[in-house]
Amino acid sequence: MRAILYLFSACFALLSLIGIVNWLGIPNRLATPFVDHLLVAVSVTAASLLFGAAVIRRSPIERLSQLRKIGVRLRNSPVTSTTEFELWTERFRSWRKEIIDAANTTSKRLADRLEVLNEMYAFPAAIIPLNSEHARLLGIMSEILRRVEKYIETHR
Repeated sequence: MRAILYLFSACFALLSLIGIVNWLGIPNRLATPFVDHLLVAVSVTAASLLFGAAVIRRSPIERLSQLRKIGVRLRNSPVTSTTEFELWTERFRSWRKEIIDAANTTSKRLADRLEVLNEMYAFPAAIIPLNSEHARLLGIMSEILRRVEKYIETHR
């Protein structure tokens, strides 16, 4: 993507230097109206690509933020039966995979830190786990949420 932007910028700068683009309203008669329109189209395309690149760079952080919100709601949702726990576990595994994939597009280091947890802090005291496996998964989820929140805060 950057290579395309650099190519457009270099072409536009070169054409500007040799006087083909009529920016100041002074007729240069060096180019046909087609070339002038083509250069304007190229400059608009380059500006659009620059804006798109900025949006693309920003979107992984936004996606992590959205997944963090989803994770908080999932972690805080009550689980009162084995059937609910099985559904919760499926949603947890899906969420975990999705947040690690999103982190991988943002930062390989962050993705590695979310995939392999070297430590876990406790989950909120208001959450009552159904069993020991639920408590373990809540701890994993809380640690992932904590690390993602820290990353988002430092990169916004």
